[in-house]
Amino acid sequence: MTTNQLAATFDTAASIAMREHGMAMATAPRLTVLEVARRAARAAAKSRSYERWATIDDAYLGIIAAGHDPAELGPAAGSVFRGSEWTATGRWLPSTRVSNHARMVRVWRWVGSC
Repeated sequence: MTTNQLAATFDTAASIAMREHGMAMATAPRLTVLEVARRAARAAAKSRSYERWATIDDAYLGIIAAGHDPAELGPAAGSVFRGSEWTATGRWLPSTRVSNHARMVRVWRWVGSC
């Protein structure tokens, strides 16, 4: 591998820029359902008064309750817990969504204001 190839392969700034671009492309056409998912996750976290945690399953429950098809969220699911109001707890739980086959999902803590 040449030096130029290495520089193009391992570049933190380029990696971050590409991630941000990809997330913007994923969320732009899905802003409405993304906001429904975020509200549902916040509500679930706040309902757990002491630990204030939520998972993506909580977001999907809110999407369904609001009358949306869960598939509408698509790749924007990766942006539900994005922002300074959430922090990863380091815990993982098996998803309760049948289609996820008990795949482990990250547990997030709401640290935002009420």
